[in-house]
Amino acid sequence: MSTFAVFGMPRDVAMTEAKKTVKTTRPDPKNLGQKIELTVDEWLHKVSQKADQIMGGSR
Repeated sequence: MSTFAVFGMPRDVAMTEAKKTVKTTRPDPKNLGQKIELTVDEWLHKVSQKADQIMGGSR
């Protein structure tokens, strides 16, 4: 059962919640311990994926 069906959460609320938890950096695979800043498009894609996960009710 989805989050929307249980709690009535619209997608924009899920997006707002996702924006609070998605980081703006990712680990650099070439330099251990270093981080790479995500572009806005990459970050929004990750936020969208997280919102889908929230709406699906999975962790």
